[in-house]
Amino acid sequence: MPFLRHPGFADLMRRLLAWMAAAFGGLLMLLGTLLPVQAQFLPALDTTGGQQVTSPQFLPVFSQGNVELSPVFLDGRIIGSVSGFIDVKNSGASSGNDAAYSASQRAFVIHSRLQKILTSMTTFTARVSAESVDSQRQPNVVQQRRQLARNLHTFVREAGSSFEVFLAFPRSDPPELVYTVTPADVARVRTDSSEPVAIARRVASKVRGILLDAWEERQPPALWRSARRAGLGLLVITLASGLGMRLQKLLRRRQHAMSDRLRELTLEAPDPEAGSSQEIESSRRQAPRLVQLRMSLRQKLSLLSFYRSSLFWGQCLLWTCGIAWAAGLFYWTRPFSNWIFGISVRGLITTGLATDNRGWPPLDWVLTLGKDATIGTPLLILFLVMITRISIKAGNFLSHQSVSRWARQQTDTRAKLRAPTLSRSLRAWVRVGVYLLLGMVIFYQLHQLGAVTQAVAILLGFLSFALSLASQNLLKDLIGGLMILIEDQFAAGDVVVIGDQSGLVESVGLRVTQLRNLDGELISIPNGTITTVRNLSSSWSRVNYALTVSIGADVDAVMALMESVAQDLFRDPAWAERILEPPEMLGIDEIAHTGVLIRILIKTQPLQQWPVGREYRRRLKQALDAAGIDVGVPRLDLIGPALPRPPAP
Repeated sequence: MPFLRHPGFADLMRRLLAWMAAAFGGLLMLLGTLLPVQAQFLPALDTTGGQQVTSPQFLPVFSQGNVELSPVFLDGRIIGSVSGFIDVKNSGASSGNDAAYSASQRAFVIHSRLQKILTSMTTFTARVSAESVDSQRQPNVVQQRRQLARNLHTFVREAGSSFEVFLAFPRSDPPELVYTVTPADVARVRTDSSEPVAIARRVASKVRGILLDAWEERQPPALWRSARRAGLGLLVITLASGLGMRLQKLLRRRQHAMSDRLRELTLEAPDPEAGSSQEIESSRRQAPRLVQLRMSLRQKLSLLSFYRSSLFWGQCLLWTCGIAWAAGLFYWTRPFSNWIFGISVRGLITTGLATDNRGWPPLDWVLTLGKDATIGTPLLILFLVMITRISIKAGNFLSHQSVSRWARQQTDTRAKLRAPTLSRSLRAWVRVGVYLLLGMVIFYQLHQLGAVTQAVAILLGFLSFALSLASQNLLKDLIGGLMILIEDQFAAGDVVVIGDQSGLVESVGLRVTQLRNLDGELISIPNGTITTVRNLSSSWSRVNYALTVSIGADVDAVMALMESVAQDLFRDPAWAERILEPPEMLGIDEIAHTGVLIRILIKTQPLQQWPVGREYRRRLKQALDAAGIDVGVPRLDLIGPALPRPPAP
């Protein structure tokens, strides 16, 4: 099919496969975060007993020595962290039942009970507001908060060697246990007192303010303030996105103009064997300059592509973070914000419960290398795709820049002509390195999320072994291509003979080398199968011409004539630039029944041996005809009895 041979088809398929690989990796990580977690049934921490609490969601856990920390949520906001020993079976006995639970179990239980009390507070104020409407004395938010504060009762009770925090709302209801100071809470690193009674009192004082602040965030005035902030923020993001789109449009227009100019230079490249002698010599001299000009344009194009890619992915990142920030302003969409941004306990490592945690999960994830924070799966997928694309664009620009700088420092014409091949191969190796790093990061993240179980690891091991066997030839081709470039065996533009194939080298890739023969056929040869290469255009070339003349010819006269014609060609201004040295007459190489073989050598510029050889043969034929010298003709002498003459008529 014709479209399969289109130059852009391979690039399109390569891009499509790259996007499919990125999408597949992102889907794997997304599924890793949504894997069902085994339900945990916990006995209640209150004094009634018999109640069970189910934790259907995944709570992140952070390690601190032999102590693990888990954040406590209220309306999607992190209000603090609780502790638990990593090995709860060997953590020691405690008078509080809470010590037997892991940090994530404790965090879920505390969250459930605080959320229950907050719901009761909201229902209480709604009922009071409804009664006030009937009596036309509706209280404001400040008055309602004071009323809630009077009905919200917290106290600390000693239980053996530990202390428990109870909370009751309204005061007439039985108090409910919300927090127990465990040995793990005492063992964690703190900047304040680690006495159990001090820890319990701090929790009791802070949890009261946390509940009141959470209730106030649910009220219409706070929601209107959040809505105004969200609208203003999204307006700023829209304006910034519009400016980015405008810049992308300008860059795209400039990129198209440079691409058209590069296409014109490629189409206008002169044929090294077409035209007059002066035109051929001029094109040969201008070849390095044209190569440098095309390299400069490609470098500018790669820089513009890098700018466009950075602006595009910057817009994607801006909108993702903007939507997550706006969702975090409202209590009912705050879990969605946590799913995008992630969770951070960086500010809670040494404080436990706190009313304000100003850490930003993505930044904390980078600063602590994932130790005190997690990053949301959507943001991680976007971040990986963005870094991959921008890294490839930056690698393309740096490849063009480094190769162009190297080519400008070279004095050898061949080295300058090799620059496009080196730049193309360097860009390919940059892409390979980026994709390998992306694969390792995806696998590591899946492992951190617990998606790589023992069965999956065994399956991946078998797949890796199968791929290693199947990719032996691929690795051989890649190493072969690298050695071709390092050793400068040939480059694009050379004429080579590889095995039984010959032609002009069109491209030298990481895996295959492509030749174009005289019939116009494109020949692809895997680099791993290349063992012997005959380069017909490396540094210089030579016309190796042998002439067979008649056995009875004057060989001295023939040799003088051949050398004279070659010297005239060497002194001709139209051909002098193509011939590097005076012609060398080797003399008689063979005497046979076909005649006498006389050989002469003419050293030429690369790729000029064919036009020089054709011109020399044309002039020599004219000189031989003028001198009356015959070329060799095979002789056959018959020896035997004389044949009878036929009778005369």
